[in-house]
Amino acid sequence: MSGKVVSFVGLCLLSLIIVTTLTAVVNGETIVVDDDAGSWAQYDNIQEAVDNSSADDIVRVYAGTYHPDWVYINWTLSIVGNGSTQTTFDGEMTNDRALQVNADNAYVSDLMIYNYSTDRTAVNINSNWTTVARCNFSYNGDDGLRIGYLIEEQSWPHNVTIEECEFVHNTYGIFATMGRNHVFKDCLFQRNLHGLATSTGYYGYGFNHTIVNCTARLNFGSGFRIGGTGINITQCYAIDNDDYGFYFHNGSLTISECDLTGNEVGIGISNDWKPFAEDLNIVQCGFFNNTRGIHGSHSRRILVDQCNFSGNYRGIYLASNTDDWTIENCSFNNSGDVHIRGGDCDDAEIMWNEFMGHDTAIYLTSGSDGSTIHHNNFMSDANVSSQAKDDGNSNQWDDGEEGNWWSDYNGSDGNGDEIGDTEYVINGSSDSTDRYPLMDPAMTSAPEKVSGLNFVMITLFLVVVIGILFRRRHP
Repeated sequence: MSGKVVSFVGLCLLSLIIVTTLTAVVNGETIVVDDDAGSWAQYDNIQEAVDNSSADDIVRVYAGTYHPDWVYINWTLSIVGNGSTQTTFDGEMTNDRALQVNADNAYVSDLMIYNYSTDRTAVNINSNWTTVARCNFSYNGDDGLRIGYLIEEQSWPHNVTIEECEFVHNTYGIFATMGRNHVFKDCLFQRNLHGLATSTGYYGYGFNHTIVNCTARLNFGSGFRIGGTGINITQCYAIDNDDYGFYFHNGSLTISECDLTGNEVGIGISNDWKPFAEDLNIVQCGFFNNTRGIHGSHSRRILVDQCNFSGNYRGIYLASNTDDWTIENCSFNNSGDVHIRGGDCDDAEIMWNEFMGHDTAIYLTSGSDGSTIHHNNFMSDANVSSQAKDDGNSNQWDDGEEGNWWSDYNGSDGNGDEIGDTEYVINGSSDSTDRYPLMDPAMTSAPEKVSGLNFVMITLFLVVVIGILFRRRHP
């Protein structure tokens, strides 16, 4: 086949794709609603417009104030306002609910949804592939937006996207009780009881949600109250919330590149209705000026990695029933850095961290058992009476070969192996010691390991290079 024929066939296929796409986009009609009943509008209220719409139509709502009550979206439909400062759905504290979205692929945007009653959430989504964008949910007596019903009604919506929305003075800004693959991005949660909640306790289950670039500030409870599994949270901010910035009550999830500032607790991890919250990864987050950066209880297999704790009263505080926590590659500069207190706090590993605080850096109380602390740099203020204290049992302050660097260690290194000749005594009732104190500060992170595959590739590369050089010298 000649090049011209191939080009012609390709052009025809491209044209067909474009025409098909445009046909899909303009398939529905646009229905105009204006509360002033202008000549350009077909309707002056939302209910009539929706009742007379068809699948794939767009209900275009002009600027004004409307009072929809239980408008059902039962087929694919778009409701588009004139902007969240111009098109207002006002419940007047008597209407129960503005919108009930039951149809898949619905789209709601550019509205203010305001002043709905204390008995019902203002907007409920019980559908899949639905998007809510650029809306403001304010001063609703119950939740601003809910995804799914409660568990007994067996609603499992999936792939709902909430983006560029603001939630102000609601009970919950968003309450996502159930479902999977939801996306929450570029949203603000301010002065709600709780900002964003997913799968809280016995109310439901959620899977594989994404929360990105959202801010929760000045909420009266928690900024983010997160449950479910496979949750990924990144580049979010929790600022000046009265209770928790984030509260996690089950797992497995990852939170990364988030800032938590001025909260009572930056991140709380616990589970009061199941045995443990577990398998959480907290990576590259900043904790600043909170009462406690992280508070953990009833939790296990928690990783805290590459985080910065500064200006908190306590950096990390572990209470009862915390097992298998790993704290590594972090920087601490707080009144107290890591306190493990209470019963059944076992098997933590604390390594490759820097402690620069103004009180005892690590304090293990009675009931804190089997932890390993190694390759940390302890450089607390000179007026701190003890850099570490251990009242627990069977805790080890080295890895069997190397321990930690202590700024107040006065021992010598007679054989030059960079390990102190005498032990460093840990304050406390357990009579613990660092048997192999480092003479120089440890690296700030664990050395990278070369994998077996990489080792083979490097070896082959060196063999080839040596062979080329040998042939050049011995032709």
